[in-house]
Amino acid sequence: MKETTSSISFTDAKQIPSWASSYISQAVEAGIVSGYTDGTFRPGKQLNRSEVTTWMVRAAGLTVNNKASLSFTDKDSVPAWAVPYVTAGVKAGLISGVEHNRFAPKQLTTRAEAAVFIAKLL
Repeated sequence: MKETTSSISFTDAKQIPSWASSYISQAVEAGIVSGYTDGTFRPGKQLNRSEVTTWMVRAAGLTVNNKASLSFTDKDSVPAWAVPYVTAGVKAGLISGVEHNRFAPKQLTTRAEAAVFIAKLL
């Protein structure tokens, strides 16, 4: 693990476990993760498919197209901020939809999905 001296500036930084702080700081510095618009990180919140996809695309250093569009049947339920990341992730083969050509953007990511994402990223 690379040591980092940066402090985490999220308003809920005291809720971040000490064992995770340096990793989160590194991910923030690398532009992989960011907080919510209210300044929080929400360390105990589970991630949905839109959020995990965004992090994976950023970690992979993929280029996103802000004018991208999706072909999933539930494309209208994908948050606008996530569409470019989902599109880039699909194009790169990092992610795919679920049954019936859906992306399921608000579905919580399972451990199996996370393992697949990480393996594809590697």
